[in-house]
Amino acid sequence: MKLKVIAIVIGIYFVLGCKKAADSVVKTELPDAPVPAADTVLSSTANFKGVNWADERDNFVNDWLVISGINTTDEEPVLLAKTDMVIDMLKSKGANTVRLPINPPTVMQNFWTKYSSIITRLSKSGIKVVLAYWESAASKDGKVDDMTAFQKMWDKVVYRYQYNANVYFEIMNEPHGYGVNELKDLYNNWIISYNISHRRMILDGAGYATDVNSIGDDSRFSGCLLSFHFYTWFNGDYKNHSRLGNSGSFLEVSSKNHRYRVWCTYDYWKKLHGITWF
Repeated sequence: MKLKVIAIVIGIYFVLGCKKAADSVVKTELPDAPVPAADTVLSSTANFKGVNWADERDNFVNDWLVISGINTTDEEPVLLAKTDMVIDMLKSKGANTVRLPINPPTVMQNFWTKYSSIITRLSKSGIKVVLAYWESAASKDGKVDDMTAFQKMWDKVVYRYQYNANVYFEIMNEPHGYGVNELKDLYNNWIISYNISHRRMILDGAGYATDVNSIGDDSRFSGCLLSFHFYTWFNGDYKNHSRLGNSGSFLEVSSKNHRYRVWCTYDYWKKLHGITWF
């Protein structure tokens, strides 16, 4: 079994189809036209280099997610111009990945037309876009707020981007409210609902996305990407960053007989490269 691990520290193939989404989504919009994968390397996650583009309220919101620099009143040409600025900045710094939050209000209400235009623009430029579900501020318990709304949200998102191979789906950000077995069931139910490449599915480790070993040992998730969030303060002090090895970019996670190469991007990478938002 081979799984690759993406490590994103907060601060910063052509798809086969989507049966469930095609069956259940009210088709008020068409899927994006096919976009070939900018990253065709299957043996490593070293080609994921990027940052979060986040709501300044920390993404835990009860309403629309308004990412930094964007206004809900912006018309599409303004949104696309701002997105182009972000694309140019990221590419100039060697970044190729953006992680964007989603939640049911953002996807299921009329703001989605604007928000999705940002996603499409990024992905068509060759930027890899990770769409990650965030729970609301109302509960913030590390669990899906409303399973029905969660499923409808993902149905719509996956249906829209099923043929866009630069869009990746992170089922839930930091699912710390679930035990390992509960979390595995949540992931497996999601995976069997959508007939898309496992390579485009991102599974956070248990807890605050720190226990990737427990998830990686399950053969049902073979081929999926695992997300590991690197919090140095969880271990007492910053010097524990030495776990990343000499390069400061990679570490290996061992689990039984499996070893996973881990890619890390953390806040000081963003600062080091002078990446700033609006």
